[in-house]
Amino acid sequence: MKAFSRILAPRVRGAAAAAVLVLPGVFPAAAAPPPLELGDRRQVFIDGRFLTASAGVSLMVHPPVKTGEATLDATHPDKTMISRNGTVLYLDGRYHMWYAAFERARERWPEGETHMETKSFALDDQFCYATSADGIRWEKPDLGVPPPYYGAEPNGCPIYDEQGRRIPIERMGMVFIDPRAPPTERLRMVDRSVQRQKGGKDRLMLFASADGRSWRRTHENVLSYESARPHLDSPNVIFWDERIEKYVAYVRRNLHGGGAQGRTVARAESADLGRFPDADLAPIVLKWDGLDPSAVQAPGGPTQTLMDFYNSSALRYPWAQDAYFMFPSAYYHFKAAVHREFAGDEPTNAGPVDIRFAASRDGIIWERFDRRPFVNLGRSDEFDAMLLYMFSGLVPGTNESELFMYYTGSDRMHGWDRDMRNKRILRAAGLEAKLETSFVSRLVVRRDGFVSVRADYTGGEFTPPSLKFAGAELVLNIDTAAAGMARVEIQDEIGIALPGYGIAEADIIHTANAINRVVSWQGRSNVASLAGRAVRLRFVMRDTDLFAFQFRGKQ
Repeated sequence: MKAFSRILAPRVRGAAAAAVLVLPGVFPAAAAPPPLELGDRRQVFIDGRFLTASAGVSLMVHPPVKTGEATLDATHPDKTMISRNGTVLYLDGRYHMWYAAFERARERWPEGETHMETKSFALDDQFCYATSADGIRWEKPDLGVPPPYYGAEPNGCPIYDEQGRRIPIERMGMVFIDPRAPPTERLRMVDRSVQRQKGGKDRLMLFASADGRSWRRTHENVLSYESARPHLDSPNVIFWDERIEKYVAYVRRNLHGGGAQGRTVARAESADLGRFPDADLAPIVLKWDGLDPSAVQAPGGPTQTLMDFYNSSALRYPWAQDAYFMFPSAYYHFKAAVHREFAGDEPTNAGPVDIRFAASRDGIIWERFDRRPFVNLGRSDEFDAMLLYMFSGLVPGTNESELFMYYTGSDRMHGWDRDMRNKRILRAAGLEAKLETSFVSRLVVRRDGFVSVRADYTGGEFTPPSLKFAGAELVLNIDTAAAGMARVEIQDEIGIALPGYGIAEADIIHTANAINRVVSWQGRSNVASLAGRAVRLRFVMRDTDLFAFQFRGKQ
């Protein structure tokens, strides 16, 4: 678990200055902000919104638990591998996975020749489908078409369109549920296609499906990149954002020149799926900064970052108010200016990739918290030693306290199979792929458990701003450990404890690791009489993690 090093005040962007009339001898008091309207919605701690006043507490990022499972491997591991692209959704009582598999060339490329230059050795991505009853054991169904690359057994590959053509997965982005679409198009899949005949213009197109097995193309060009250097060759995300009632897209946008390494995450929005703004016009919402590792590539030359970010896997957290999460790939580049072992021969576009975490209230302003890996690289002898990519999608687990996520892990680092030259250089540095494998593995996350407010071992407390709620009881997602405790006081709008709801009356919550622990005061938990009124909460805790709170129930 990771400490967030600073307590954030609520962030204001673009706020206009208010005109204030000052009378002689009268000093204007600061206008109190209106109460937060919480209703009965879940509240999570991803910034300083609820830490108006605090002492002895900090925000902690909680990495998921790696299961180590080979959740899904390629149909024939001696011929195919799982690519970085994929989505998992929970729909109609089952788990559904769409992923890309590719055929691994068995021959070795001649020195200096790449798989991208040698047509006969091209890696052929296949769009595949699997389903599961529990999210742990997966089936690859018979899709009713012959699997030409993987033998005669049904294996969920490849998926064809309504005209019997194999869907051309160049870099499959993700699948999302479209609540505005007719039932025949409730699932949409983002695919990337380069219009090579038109000077290399990059674009995203959409396919639609009712069941996730049979797809048809519905949109030829929903987002383009006008540059002569295509860059949408990564998983790109689109989804309907109910909070703003628009579609949003998180796409890769490359920056060139000025020492820039390239990859960033840009965001665009649109009222319909007809057309988003071009990617090179979309505002960048996540990129490297001065805290990320960098180096001067040559004497007197520009400083160049050694790390950049893409494959956002961005999503809106559906179980809480105003919460967005991103799980970007952090790509670290090997450079001769830093790594002596490459001083005489630097590999081309090569380095390890792991998964980081960012959070946002609006999907636009993102906090990267402590910047440590959210999913760590595995040991050198493990399948995920060099390269990690998060799948899109966050799904319920098999009980109310857990969520599942999935990622692709490989011991083949970025750039390992670019050409034989890279392989020779990386092998000499002891960075070769020992297993030559990749597969999908499952992660387990506590519900609401990405960030907590942690109280010190010696105690701490915090007070959110004034708020209004709807509901009859207050519940907490909390872990007190063995020696921890928590109490909650309800105050009036100016911070005076309400009769019967003070700290002295609050029942101590202890020996508790619960998703919905009910708060009580001398055995009474009903707070319906306070609903709709502006109140404040005071959380007093010791050695405890608080992940979320919610007012719920009928008044």
